[in-house]
Amino acid sequence: MRPAWPASAALLALAAACPAAADEGAGRAAYERYCADCHHMELHGTGHGPELTGPGFLSRWENHSTTELLDYISMLMPAGTPGSLSRADYRNVLAYMLLRNGAPPGGVGFDPESPVRIGAVLQG
Repeated sequence: MRPAWPASAALLALAAACPAAADEGAGRAAYERYCADCHHMELHGTGHGPELTGPGFLSRWENHSTTELLDYISMLMPAGTPGSLSRADYRNVLAYMLLRNGAPPGGVGFDPESPVRIGAVLQG
């Protein structure tokens, strides 16, 4: 009988290669803490911030890369204290936003630091 640990190690390595799935909970928590006041808890937008899900978001961002959006939110958000979050928080928020827009959990090895077209990430 073979030991089970090699299979467990392989599963852990696979999970680590898919940050979107691993970071969904952290992304949601960071979004709720830093973004929801202006963009709504459900990402539908408010009078203070645009929608971050749905047709408005897609028409603006689907042809841009994940790195462009990550850089954009890192430089300009949150309002009043731009650039104040950790890089991990910005990455997690972006992963959460993309998941809420229909990206499959774990994407296809999705990494917010890789320049992948957002429309392609959402299509899986």
